[in-house]
Amino acid sequence: MDCGLAAEGHLPGAANVSFYQPIQGWTPWQIARRAGYALFGISQGTEANPNFLDEVRGLVPDPESTPVVLYCNLGGSLEPTKNDKNGQQTRSMVAAFELVRDGFKNVAVLKGGYTDWVAKDREIEVFE
Repeated sequence: MDCGLAAEGHLPGAANVSFYQPIQGWTPWQIARRAGYALFGISQGTEANPNFLDEVRGLVPDPESTPVVLYCNLGGSLEPTKNDKNGQQTRSMVAAFELVRDGFKNVAVLKGGYTDWVAKDREIEVFE
């Protein structure tokens, strides 16, 4: 399951349920978030997708036993790295945490993510 924005493409057969979405609305908080992103040169800031869990539940028939493999551009890992003793926190890792916290039992994250998949010349599907 692709939990990124899936702009470039996705792994064959993967569903896309974005964990983050472009900032919606113009509340003071959302305006401040946009400004914060803009300070770092990012024109399209993101916020959590409030429908993420519902969208995944709609695709996964049995959260207790159905395997769910998540990926984003980087993949993520709990293995310590040179820069972070807690591993690499990524979009797919945070999404996996939320699914487990919601009762999903068979959740994994694709190590290396989409970037590693493409670098190894594996097949991808491109959205029309």
